[in-house]
Amino acid sequence: MFFIFGTRAKQIRGENTSTMLNCNYCKSNGTVVTLAKFRYFHIFWIPIFAFGLKRITCCTHCKQLRNSSEIPQDELITINQIDFKTPRRYYFGSFLFMMLALSIITAITLENLQISRDIKNPEVGDIYEIKFEENGENTYTIYRIESVEDDVITFEVNDYQVNSTIHVDDLKIDHKNDYSELKEVTPSELDAMKNAGTIRGIDKVDI
Repeated sequence: MFFIFGTRAKQIRGENTSTMLNCNYCKSNGTVVTLAKFRYFHIFWIPIFAFGLKRITCCTHCKQLRNSSEIPQDELITINQIDFKTPRRYYFGSFLFMMLALSIITAITLENLQISRDIKNPEVGDIYEIKFEENGENTYTIYRIESVEDDVITFEVNDYQVNSTIHVDDLKIDHKNDYSELKEVTPSELDAMKNAGTIRGIDKVDI
C-alpha cells in the first residue's frame, strides 16, 4: 500500500475586509487588501492540518505583493489587528483521525468490560481466545470450558495454534473438536490472565 501525501499552499482574506491601505508603489488610494497565506499537510489530498500562517498585502490595482518583512511598521500594526481564521475544512483529516482513535479506544474499552463480566459468569462450552508467547513471538489458541466448580474451572486446550488474531476464528471452525489437554484454573488465576492480556476475547455458549 502506498500513501500520497505532501503540503500545499492556500491564500485567504481576513475577517475584516473593510481596512484598505494605500499602495506606496502605484500610489493608488485604498487599493491594498490584507491576505494571509498558509500551508496545509494532506494525505490522499485530504487536508490534515494547517500551519505557517503569514500575513501579506496585495494591491488590487498594480498587483504588488508584500510579505510582512516588507511592510512598514505603521501599516503592520493595522494589519495585525485583522483577524484571520483558517477554514475548518483544512483540519478535516485531523478530525477523522481523532474520531477513528476514539472509536478504537471505545471498542477496546467495551470489549475489556465485556470480558470482565463474562469471566465472572463462566459456563460450560464458553470459548476463550488465549494469547501466549512462544519463541519470542505472540501465539494464539483457544480454550473451551469443560466444567465449572466453585473453586476451579477446567478448560480443554485446543491442539492447534496460530500466529495472528485474524486466524483465531479459523480454529473455532476448522478445529472445533480438536481438544486433547485439560487445564485447571482458579477464579483468581483467571482474573490474573485477564489483567495480563492473556485472554483476548470470550465467546459465550449459545443457550
